[in-house]
Amino acid sequence: MRLPGRSAFATAAPGEKGTVRVPRPTTVRQAAEALIAGMRSGLVRTRSGDLYKPHAIRSYESSLRPHILPELGALTLDDVQRRDIQMLATSCVDRA
Repeated sequence: MRLPGRSAFATAAPGEKGTVRVPRPTTVRQAAEALIAGMRSGLVRTRSGDLYKPHAIRSYESSLRPHILPELGALTLDDVQRRDIQMLATSCVDRA
């Protein structure tokens, strides 16, 4: 049985023969930061394989930082539920 928020495969740290280190679960904030960094570096591309334009990256950031990350940033990706997304959407609509 796999624990929520844990990888199915644990890896041993270099030099720690015989020990197993379980990776820490990724939070929404960490995933968002990795996404933006990947967009900037060119590692993350559009569906058509093009680089993200600077305006598109700023647009993602301007949505993530004030709206999504304060509400969901501390949750692990495994812990995000449909109801969390629905409550976030409802609060965004109410603010508009």
